Amino acid sequence: MCLLLPGPVVRAAGSTLGQDADAVQQFIRTGAQLADAYGAGPVCSRIDRDVASVRDARLGSEAAMKRLLLVENDPKQEMLRSAFRRANESALRLERTLDGTGAICRQGGDARIDSTGFRLRLENEALFMVEHGRTLCRTLRTEVPGLVWPDCDRP
Repeated sequence: MCLLLPGPVVRAAGSTLGQDADAVQQFIRTGAQLADAYGAGPVCSRIDRDVASVRDARLGSEAAMKRLLLVENDPKQEMLRSAFRRANESALRLERTLDGTGAICRQGGDARIDSTGFRLRLENEALFMVEHGRTLCRTLRTEVPGLVWPDCDRP
């Protein structure tokens, strides 16, 4: 007896098991680590490193999206497409906020970050990234159940 799986499922299972789960986990972990860091300590000394971390997480998520969304404009994949879009937009929003933070740091360092309320904005953007990453993870568990996904509620 031979079982045939639909083509996209076979391709996804053969090529994306580890790297896509890792990308989603890294997305969530990056946001959680940054939210903790912004709530606890200096911001200005870490901006360049944080921009690179967020960009890497977003690019990993975008690559996973391209691998998993095999059929363009397939209405059955709209929930998954939407979850990826929201997650990637939240990461891009944090990247842009970090770019703006660099200018504020040059004007007055961490004291200026605190006085303008920018620290709270950074922390909130990082938390949005975490929440959208967790939503993406839960959606992947539902929509692509044949693969192993990370624990969505733990960074």
